[in-house]
Parts: sequence; structure tokens; C-alpha cells
Amino acid sequence: MAKKPKGEKKKKGKLGLILAIVLPLVLIGGTVGAGMAGIVKIPGLTKAKANSLYGEAGGLYGEGKDIVASVTEKDPKKSEEKKKPKDKPKPAPEPVVAVEPEPELDPEVGAMKLAKVWNNITPSQLAPIVAEYKDPELALVLSMMDSKKVAALIAILKPDRAAKLSKEIEAIGSVIPEES
Repeated sequence: MAKKPKGEKKKKGKLGLILAIVLPLVLIGGTVGAGMAGIVKIPGLTKAKANSLYGEAGGLYGEGKDIVASVTEKDPKKSEEKKKPKDKPKPAPEPVVAVEPEPELDPEVGAMKLAKVWNNITPSQLAPIVAEYKDPELALVLSMMDSKKVAALIAILKPDRAAKLSKEIEAIGSVIPEES
């Protein structure tokens, strides 16, 4: 075999070096250019479709549609597929709202507060109000009121109701409180 001159090795080395630099640049540049043109979808490089001159309303007037292509299209199935609306996005699920538990009611506390209010009302004004109350509920409130106001109110009420209320108040007053 004949030996090759030293000059040829240097030419191949220079050619290889040039290809090693130029070929990747051409490939990268072509890919980036295709991405920017929208031919290849590359996130961050592919530009979103620009709005037409009239924004979203442009679609109402035929803007952005290829009218010639839709008329000359031969396959009616393809045109039907294009006309079908895309799937609508599913609505977001409604957030779960925590239901607060109802507070515990203490009838005695409510009766005590109502008794304070009723102590400031004259018995003649109070009579029509208490007419709507049931006897056990009314007796609980009356048992916490000032005894003079209660006596004046019972005197105004009908005798049958006054007797029933008196018995209820007596029953409430005879309960021995529990010691904790």
C-alpha cells in the first residue's frame, strides 16, 4: 500500500471539523425555523394563532375560513367532520361546602334572656304576646321573671289559663337542681 501524503489527512480533518460545526447548526436552525413557522409544534416557539383584524367577531363574517377549499372539496364526509363542534370542556366540579353543625340550644338560657326583656314590658302589653305561647314554654319564662310582674300578668289572663300556668310554674320551682 502506498502512503498518503500528510496534506490529505489535514484536508479530511478540516472537512470533518467544518461538517461537525455546520451540520448541527443547520439542523438546529431548521428545527427552530419550522417551530416558529408553526410547521412543527415546539412549546415556547410555536406562535399562537394571531387574532384576526376583528378579533373573535372575525369568524362571524367568514374571516379566517378558506372559502375556495370548502367549495371545491370533493369528500362530503370530511366537510361534515370539520363542521362537527369539538367536545365542550367539562365544567369544574362544585367545591364541597362544609356544613356547620347546628349549635345546641339551651331553653333555660333563652328563657332567662326573654325574661329580662319581658320584665321591662307592662303586663297589659305583655298579655297579647303571651297568648301565642304554649303553657310549658311560657311557664319557664315566667319562672325567671320578677314575681310582681308575673302576678300582675296572671291576674290579666283568663282563669283557666292562669291556673294551668301557676301549676307549671310550681312544677318548675319544685325541681331540685343537680350538683356537679
